[in-house]
Amino acid sequence: AVSRVSVVSLANAIAAGPTAGCLVGLDDGSVLVAERVRVTPRDVSIVTTDSVRLVSKRDELVFLQPLGGRVRYLSDAAPRDYRHTPYFDLRWPLGRDATPLGDPLVVRGRRYAKAVACHAAARIVYAVADDESRFQAELAVADPLRGGQPGSVVFRVFAVRDSRVDELYTSETSRSGEEPVPIDLDVRGAAGLVLIVDFADRGDAGDDALWLDARMARVRD
Repeated sequence: AVSRVSVVSLANAIAAGPTAGCLVGLDDGSVLVAERVRVTPRDVSIVTTDSVRLVSKRDELVFLQPLGGRVRYLSDAAPRDYRHTPYFDLRWPLGRDATPLGDPLVVRGRRYAKAVACHAAARIVYAVADDESRFQAELAVADPLRGGQPGSVVFRVFAVRDSRVDELYTSETSRSGEEPVPIDLDVRGAAGLVLIVDFADRGDAGDDALWLDARMARVRD
């Protein structure tokens, strides 16, 4: 609970790289990529990745998400392969930190910052590093925007190990308006990760599938 936190300090001990630092959200809708953040009971001091220094009031801070460290977000990586199978003839691109059409990531009215997004039916393949042991995400269908229809999909996850493709997870039908479903899957020994989204209730109507905070984690034993 925020009421029990007096100070949060995220220094630049976070692993170096293009995603090092953290995301900081303020109550005016701003989302900043910060190199360093210090939160005290009165204010928030932010140093952005381009060395801009900002100070805001503590109650203006609404969102804080570390980047880097022992976690690699898939939306920051290029997939080895992406294929979309159109329901008729409309092909949809892969969304990275946005829906396939570039809209914000919104589920049940809440906005998210990180996700891999695709429109049913789709397949995405990622490489898995030797030291990555878990695949973690929250699965959801985006809220319909601009009068669009609600969607419904089935999520599937497979691991490529040697010459085998092992099924790790198959969801129930996921629909717009439902809470995201968290998953945490063992990918030790896998060379690749395959993410699949299939049609469910009504063809591909509204089927913007979100792999929220999809990430590969290096979990210590």
